[in-house]
Amino acid sequence: MMRKKWTMKDRKKESKKLFDVGTLAIGICPHCKETCSFIPTQKPQLYTCANCFKDVAQHVNGKIHWCTVAEMDEIQKRQVKEILT
Repeated sequence: MMRKKWTMKDRKKESKKLFDVGTLAIGICPHCKETCSFIPTQKPQLYTCANCFKDVAQHVNGKIHWCTVAEMDEIQKRQVKEILT
């Protein structure tokens, strides 16, 4: 079986997937209080701190806010209550 020869178009497409600027997330970790980059996870809005490797949630409400997963659960509960009332 012959391998597909990579064209320049294929290489550009693959490099965009690897170095997608949209996945780059930088902020202050609520756990270690350090400015760091966050690694995206399989779940949307959940990231892992590159310093302490704890899970954090991204909350966007006019600005990007990094919070612990427990805090994010509370924020979502409040938003649901506001919608229902």
